[in-house]
Amino acid sequence: MFRQVSMHERHQRVASKQPSGAVRKKTVRRRDNIKSISDVWVKRLPTVKILYVVYTLLILGVVLGLYNVAKDVSTIPIEAVSIGGKMVYQKPIEIQSIIERHIQQGILTVDLLDLQQEINALPWIKETRIK
Repeated sequence: MFRQVSMHERHQRVASKQPSGAVRKKTVRRRDNIKSISDVWVKRLPTVKILYVVYTLLILGVVLGLYNVAKDVSTIPIEAVSIGGKMVYQKPIEIQSIIERHIQQGILTVDLLDLQQEINALPWIKETRIK
């Protein structure tokens, strides 16, 4: 009857028939040599966790930094306002008082359309341009 012989047993038989002075090769079973994906990730897991923490902190720092910059930019004061043009019947002080009320918040929060409409509502004002 035939008996099924494993690869390991065949290799041992061939190795035992080698001459005594020959160098015997180390047998490496194929399944032992292949690492599973889970084994690789288990070894790398601490490194991966550290990288996630570092990247998360880095992104959080960038977001907070941008928030602080945006907050500071919105409160930049307006330093100079010029009123020009021919004003015969309108006093510049009236226009200045309207402008001063609107520029209290800062440069980015001024509602320019509202300012322009309020100045245009004054008597004897033909046109207003805000740049």
